[in-house]
Amino acid sequence: MTDQKVVRMWRENGLLLKILEMESNSNRRNNERKYAIIYSTYSGILIDLANPTIEDILVPDLAHHLANTCRFTGACRTGYSVAQHCILVAELN
Repeated sequence: MTDQKVVRMWRENGLLLKILEMESNSNRRNNERKYAIIYSTYSGILIDLANPTIEDILVPDLAHHLANTCRFTGACRTGYSVAQHCILVAELN
């Protein structure tokens, strides 16, 4: 059994990030604590950034995040997303 306690939670670029302190029964005996940084995707999946799995990565999540990330830190005259850049580069071949 693992007890989890939220140590810190913040928003970055509109995304919710959490640091969880996880303490299991075996860790209590050794006075050990483990921390996890949890990332919440657009679809609501929580991903442990230190231990991601392939099942956590969804194409719609990738597309949404890339479409909402500006290229050149938003210094273009019009909006230009990373998703647009990926499409344009893919069409070069």
